[in-house]
Amino acid sequence: MRAVMLLAPRQMEVVAGVPDPSPASGEVLVTLMALGICGSDLAVWGGAVVPPTYPWILGHEAVGRIASVGEGVPGSRVGEIVVIEPNYPCGMCHSCLAARTSSCSGRQVVSRTIPGLLRERFCVPSEFAWRVADVHSIEDLVCIEPLAVADHAAGQVRPIHTGGCLVVGAGALGLMVVQLMAAYGLEVSVAEPNGERRAFALECASRKARLTEGTSFGLVFETSGTVDGLREAVNYAQTDATVVALGLPHGDIPMPVETVVRKQITLVGSAIYDHPDGFSKALGLVDKGILSPGRILGRRYELSMTPEAFASAGTLAGKTWIVAD
Repeated sequence: MRAVMLLAPRQMEVVAGVPDPSPASGEVLVTLMALGICGSDLAVWGGAVVPPTYPWILGHEAVGRIASVGEGVPGSRVGEIVVIEPNYPCGMCHSCLAARTSSCSGRQVVSRTIPGLLRERFCVPSEFAWRVADVHSIEDLVCIEPLAVADHAAGQVRPIHTGGCLVVGAGALGLMVVQLMAAYGLEVSVAEPNGERRAFALECASRKARLTEGTSFGLVFETSGTVDGLREAVNYAQTDATVVALGLPHGDIPMPVETVVRKQITLVGSAIYDHPDGFSKALGLVDKGILSPGRILGRRYELSMTPEAFASAGTLAGKTWIVAD
């Protein structure tokens, strides 16, 4: 089979003749259908985060079809279309026992601590291969995982503020937060230096507002993970606002503490989602027609063109994604 190998920072190659995996007990073998490129993938690709070894396989936002099953998994699952939940908590630590698996320090993270899914076939624990109805578009399905991340962030501030909110950053995660907040009835403003990406983000919002100097917000989502992004988030926050930080900086970021104190801002961190409720909730949002997350997708590449996809994903408007060819 073919697999996409990261050989060194920014050096990626599609390799043929990679041995096919075989599902162990409790696992399923999945044939890849489509996969979204995430900001965390780009961080490893670009060298900001070093993988456990080289060569390395990236990719974790995958959709596929079960081809075979390991011992203990019902054979009836063969043929199912599944979305992969790519974070496997240990289930035994304090956080897991408190139903906060998003804080599990021992979890396995696909494409970060264990090899990813950018290959024609891969094995995953059956519990983390979520069956989905084949009536859904592949575009919506490939966005389920980032939708779970965004909805977990929204859960940090429920009940969700009425009125408007600001989303800082229009990368893949920012786009998903934009669409989700608009679906919840908020007017959405976007802070993003790239004009094309900012315009695309506002297209994803059914309710949008123009960001103007002097505007302030009671709810701000920081998705860029940058010094400028955090500064903007705090500066645009009004007194007693909540700022939810989702972006993952790769190094320390100076905190404008004086502004936080004087405005009495609540700063909340939000990481991934809790198993299994986070994924179940995200699938329910799509099943109920509350939103169509595939709207955030931008340019599509075939698997054979994955190196080109990664090279351009950081600047293109919309979420870049891969389809099997």
